[in-house]
Amino acid sequence: MRNFSLSFACFVSTLASAASYHVPVTDPALEPFATFEVSLFRLTPSATDTNLAQLEYTLPEDLTLENPRGVIRLDGQKNEQGGWSFGGAYGTATCVESDGSAQWACSVAQGVSFSSDGAREFLSKKYPSAPAREIEARARVVETFARDPIGVLLSD
Repeated sequence: MRNFSLSFACFVSTLASAASYHVPVTDPALEPFATFEVSLFRLTPSATDTNLAQLEYTLPEDLTLENPRGVIRLDGQKNEQGGWSFGGAYGTATCVESDGSAQWACSVAQGVSFSSDGAREFLSKKYPSAPAREIEARARVVETFARDPIGVLLSD
């Protein structure tokens, strides 16, 4: 369920919603396995300055394997293009409202490294009935993310 209130490109209360995280892949065969649900996506405006906000989100377990990062928090401000620019020790993000709707798209670059070691074993345990070809495709998405930890967060 969504809980938000927006006024033009300026939020007036917390935007919290279901969201997904998409890893850009070049191989079309990996696309079905490159989008993941995230358990938290929240944009919270500053109580004292309408030009400041905080972005909080979690990364999908399939990408972090058995090493969850917890909640990633990035501080940000409105940018000249009408969106929001966020940054912090854990990365950067640029967020824009999608087509004037209450949905948000955030291009994210993680500021920490990830490993794909053990991906096949982890994914085989998590998806025990999946065919070997699917496990291989999922592992390749994890490897892509580990090499270049970027993605797109999309609020639902």
